Amino acid sequence: MIKSKVLTDSAWKDVLAKNKGVKDNGLLKALAEVKKLGDDDHDDAQGILDRIQKLA
Repeated sequence: MIKSKVLTDSAWKDVLAKNKGVKDNGLLKALAEVKKLGDDDHDDAQGILDRIQKLA
């Protein structure tokens, strides 16, 4: 579903590994949830994306 490599859980893990002072605030879990969504899960996607926006 996500086309951007920046908005993936693996990219966020890389950021955390490279920047020891940065702590995950739940963004990793939310990004992982987006990967599990199907193409027709629009309502769920909107809720998760709203959460990602607040965490980012």
